[in-house]
Amino acid sequence: MREEVYSGKIIKLYKDKEVNIKGVKFKPEIVKANDGVNVLVKNEKNEIYLAHQHRFGINGVTYELPGGAIDEGEDAKTAAIRELEEEIGLKAGKIKFLFKVYPSPAWDAHSVSVFIAEEITEVGQKLDEDEEIEIVKMDIDKFIKKVIGGHIKVDSTTLATIYYMKNMEG
Repeated sequence: MREEVYSGKIIKLYKDKEVNIKGVKFKPEIVKANDGVNVLVKNEKNEIYLAHQHRFGINGVTYELPGGAIDEGEDAKTAAIRELEEEIGLKAGKIKFLFKVYPSPAWDAHSVSVFIAEEITEVGQKLDEDEEIEIVKMDIDKFIKKVIGGHIKVDSTTLATIYYMKNMEG
């Protein structure tokens, strides 16, 4: 039985029933946020579009693929289209599902569906009132070097997506 301990605007915290693993008894604590989406966008110059923004969880700025939470009643593809327009100001002529990841499954129950957008046109950002996002276009190889060198902070989903894309291209 999972007991809800806290319910906020973007997360819920649960404590599971007691489990016994190798004689050790404990009650796992689980965070559940809305499932989310990320969108990979690459232009003709081999640059990717990134959202450069402050993240309170790490009290610092990150470079992330545009994305966000799937709203109640919304499917992942619709959320990806909406988030791409809101955060980066781009409209996609085509959007294709790539894969789904679970960023921190040991304690976090949410998933992120990753899409790739093609045939893009600029339409202007439509940020939520609590968002401040700088749009950054960065060469993919430069981005990877900056991450490996520890010069920028990035979330795991963005890194996994870039790695996936680089390996799919050969």
